[in-house]
Amino acid sequence: MKREFITYLMVGVVNTLVGLGTTFIGLEILALHYLLANAVGYGFGLICSYFLNRTITFRSPHRGARHFVKFLIFFFISYALGQLLLILLVEQFQMDEFLATIFGMGLYTLVSFYLNRKFVF
Repeated sequence: MKREFITYLMVGVVNTLVGLGTTFIGLEILALHYLLANAVGYGFGLICSYFLNRTITFRSPHRGARHFVKFLIFFFISYALGQLLLILLVEQFQMDEFLATIFGMGLYTLVSFYLNRKFVF
């Protein structure tokens, strides 16, 4: 499980770079509206994350739309929990926004790893 988690973190770095790179291309080369470029970047990052986690992190034989949909559902659950923690820390505890973001990202990472490992892959 330790190897999987470390691989999961490394895949997270790769899919973040893919998402940011795609967003940059959308903004700077294709001159897309920033919201569209951001959405396209997130989309590419999510697709990259699914395929890399399926093949490298969890080495799962599961393929197809059903597993990708489960992956998306658990992404949104993890993301929502991270955002709720962020809001709670900033609004209720007046924590620095950047520090609260780090805690939110940490929660997202732990929850998404667990959900993907247990229910998707």
